[in-house]
This record gives sequence, C-alpha cells and structure tokens, in this order.
Amino acid sequence: MKRKSLGMHRRILMTCIAISIFSALAISLVSYNLIIGVIRDKESADTQNKLEGLSLALEQRVHNVLSFMDSFVSNNVINSALHRPSLTYSNKDADLISTLFKTAILSTDNIIDSIIVYTDRGKFYAGGNGISLDRNEVRRRMLDYESRQPVSPWYLALERKPTRETRPDYILALYYPLQDTSRLRQIGFVYVVISPERLMDSLQASSSGRRILVVDADMQVIYSSDGQAPGQMLDEALAEGISGESSFLYDDGENGRQFGVHTTTGETGWHMVSLIPYAAMTREVNRYILYIAAMFAAAMAFVILFSVSSTRHIVKPLHQLMDSMVGVQNGNYDVELPAESSDEVGQLTRTYRVMLNRIKQLIADIYASEKKKRETELLVLQTQINPHFLYNTLNSIHWIAMVHGLNSISDMVNSLVAILRYSLNNFSTFTTLKVEVDMLEPYLFIQNVRFGNGISFSSHVPAEFERCQIPRLLLQPLVENAISHGLRPKGGKGHIHIECAAIDGVLCVDVIDNGVGLPEDVPEFTDYETLRAKFPASGDQTSIGLENTFTRIRLYFGERYGLLFKSQAEQGATVRVTLPIAEAKEEDP
Repeated sequence: MKRKSLGMHRRILMTCIAISIFSALAISLVSYNLIIGVIRDKESADTQNKLEGLSLALEQRVHNVLSFMDSFVSNNVINSALHRPSLTYSNKDADLISTLFKTAILSTDNIIDSIIVYTDRGKFYAGGNGISLDRNEVRRRMLDYESRQPVSPWYLALERKPTRETRPDYILALYYPLQDTSRLRQIGFVYVVISPERLMDSLQASSSGRRILVVDADMQVIYSSDGQAPGQMLDEALAEGISGESSFLYDDGENGRQFGVHTTTGETGWHMVSLIPYAAMTREVNRYILYIAAMFAAAMAFVILFSVSSTRHIVKPLHQLMDSMVGVQNGNYDVELPAESSDEVGQLTRTYRVMLNRIKQLIADIYASEKKKRETELLVLQTQINPHFLYNTLNSIHWIAMVHGLNSISDMVNSLVAILRYSLNNFSTFTTLKVEVDMLEPYLFIQNVRFGNGISFSSHVPAEFERCQIPRLLLQPLVENAISHGLRPKGGKGHIHIECAAIDGVLCVDVIDNGVGLPEDVPEFTDYETLRAKFPASGDQTSIGLENTFTRIRLYFGERYGLLFKSQAEQGATVRVTLPIAEAKEEDP
C-alpha cells in the first residue's frame, strides 16, 4: 500500500510540475499584457494631459470672444443705439460699433473675421474684414438659430461659408443673443464669423508624430492636423471610439492600427482627439513576443511528451469517480460512488461523499429559505401599493367634511371601507376575476369625488372567466396609472373599460383608457420591459405600482406572463395583463 501510495504521489507531483510550466507560460503572457497595458495607460495619461492643455488654450480663445460679446451686449450706449426707431445708425453710433468690432478682432488675435448685428426690427450692421452677409441671409440664419433652441444662450456651430464656389469652405459661426437690459428680453442677436484655421493654429505645433482632430458633437470635422477639410464627417469606427472611453484602438485601413485618446472641451462640447500609430508605441514590446513564443514552444513540447506517459496512469483510476460526478452534474444526487481504497483516490472518494451529502442538505435548506423569502417578497410587494392612495383618499374626505359638509361623504366612506375590507381584512393572496373587477367601482367612485366626476367606467367579463384566479389588487394600480398618466393630463371627461378574453390559452385582461397615450405611438402590443427601458419611470406612486404589478405576476406565474402595452397619441392606451387560466379556490372570494 505504501508503494502504491508513493507511486500515485509521484504521478501527481509530476502533474504539478507540468501545471507549473503552464503557469509560467501564463504568467509570461499576463506579464506581456500588463506591459502593454502600462504603456497604453502611460501614453493615454500623457496624451490626455497634453489634450487638456490644448483644450484649455482653445477654451481661453473662445472665452475671450464670449467676454467681448458680454461687454458689447451689456453696453448702455450700444443698447440705446439699437433701440432708436430709425433702421439706420447715426455716424456716432456707427463709429462706436465699428471701433468695438475692430477692438474685438485685435484683442482676440484676429481669429474673428467679421461681426454682424441684427435686431428683430431689422436693424442691421456688419463690420470686420471677412465675410459679409446681406440682410435677408442674416434674417434666415437668425430664424434657423432660434429654431434650434440651444441649451445655453449662445451657440457655436460649423457652417458653410456663403460662397458660389463648387467646393464649399467652412466657418465657425457664433450666435450671441442681444438683450434689452431695461426689459430683460431678447431683441436680436450678434453673428460672429470665426476662422477655424486661426482658432486652431496652436494645435499644429503639438501634432508632431500624431494626428490631432477637433470634431463637434455631430462628429463633423472642425480641424485636422493632416489637412482634412472641415465639414467632413468622421467614419463610423472612429466616431464610435470617440463616443466611448477616453482611450481606444482604431484601424483606418490606410494608416493601420492607431491608438486614440480624446477629451471634451467644457465651453463648446467639442471632442479633441489624438491618434498615435500603434506600432510605434509598442515597438519595444514586440521583441518580448519572440522570447515568449520560444519559451511557449519548448514548454509545450515537454508537456506533450510528459502527458502521453503520465496521464495513462492517472486517468484510469479516476474514471469511476468521474462517471459518478457526471451523474451528479445531470441532477442525480443518489449516484453510486466507487469502492473506497487507502490511496489518494479513496481519500478523494470519501471527501466527495461528504461534500455530496452537504450539497444535498444545502439544496434542501436553500429551497426552504427561498420559498419563505418569495412568500415574504410577495406580501411586501402587495402591501406597497395602497398607502399613498389611502392617504390621498382620507385627506380628500377630511377637506370635503370641513369645507362642504355634503352627504356624499357617506358614500365616499362606504366605498373606502369596501376597499379597506378587500385589501386588508382578507389574507388570501388570490381572488376571482369578477370580484377584482367589481372592486374597481368603489375605487373609481372615490377618484371621481377627488377629481370632479370626470371618469366613467365599464367592464365586460364573460361568465366563463368570472371564477378565474387573479392576484388580489392586481388591476387597481393599472387603473390608477391610466388616470394619472392618461386621463388627468388630457382633461375633460375620460373613460376606463375592462375587457377579458382568452388568446392562445392565456387569460388576457385589458385595461383600456381614452387618455393622452404614451409619449410615442405603440401600434402593436409591446412587453413592459421593452417600454420600461424606452420610457424611464418617473418614480411616482403609479410608476411604483406598475413595477410592483409586473413583479408580482412574474413571481406568481413565471416569465411567460406579464404586462403588454399598446397606445396611440391622444386616443388612449391599453394595458394587457396576461395570466394562466385557472379557476380560483373555494376559499378565495
């Protein structure tokens, strides 16, 4: 026995040696990848710092232009000149505006070509040494600017230069609103023409050995150090890289694989990109690849020769135990284990038997725990639906009693008592479809008292479905959602209808309203999870109720069932509940 145990130990030891060789190779490969990662991280950090410096310089130039615009539009003398009834300027006003324009051009290092002032009354003034637009063209561009409704008051965009040449040139156009300082309203705008070349001239000196790009939010080229003309769109692969993390790999075909780093300017929202040839960045590391390849080939040759002689002696005594493990893998925990022995396989068999017994006990414990947890979760989800509604209802009753003292309070209280008795005094999880639909009438009566008797209700539950099993309080959140998001925003009279039918062996309960519908048309029934991703929840009580209703259906009946939605703008929406067709138990009311 001692010799047999020693032979098994030796074989395992040799196997460990082989594993060690593989581990060494794995470590080498990991080390190589780490070196590549370190180089990329360092290059990314260095380039990111350079781009941020260039971005600050670019931002400063744009800021200088904006600072001049601030002082220009807030100048009281300029405001007075713009408000005079005449559409022409006096010599004094024209000289002042011309002087300010020249000052702006000189103080911004001549990056401004020309400046045009236009008011909503048609008062017009153009100056500078570049582009000159006529009054009609200025008016057209002002209307186009106003239709964009930018987030900030000013707007900087790449536009075609107004020219008759076949190949269009591009300019940077700054739209800056003119404000009436006395009435605090917009009276026109200033149109500033900026030269992209002069704005970006500081980037040329920083592009040695790499390509520098500046693109706007639409991935339209504003500047390229390799001479790519402004106005062209980036190819999809590069645009996708810029839209992701701060560093990325990009292959443009012509120049090969490149390492890209990008940052976003804060003032303009433009992307500043640096592209570095990947081969140049990793040239030193490539030598290491040859050493790794040689080591890997030698180790593989040794391991293959060793495996042929060693595995014959190791695999045979383990086959029986492996067959038993396959049975366990297929879900059979009562498999027959190999006979025990005193060697390592025997020790492994005993350990495996203990582990298998523990797994079976653990599965039993987990099953009991998960069953109890699911029951608790269902109760918690069910109780999360009512508090907000009850609070509003009691509050409405309180104010009706204080302000009006009407007899309708009695009816409202009776309806509330019916709802409370249905939701709180019965601990059964399920009820019948007829009872669930009938309980919507007192709920809608209360809602009509709260919101002015503007909601009518109807239902059609065929006799064969009246005893169908349905979770208690499943439809009320859907009706509340229809009122809050469909009928109330529309105003006026509204109607809610409940329709029941069996489709392909599934019970379908439709909650139909004639409200405003979803934000976008949904012509065909679409599942709740898809719409939840498309229209994020607002976080209000009805959204929570809708989510809980969906969760309860899935917990009770599985992923085959749930909620479907269909909607048409201003025509209303339909929420379809899908459930298995099952008759309620006798104890379920």
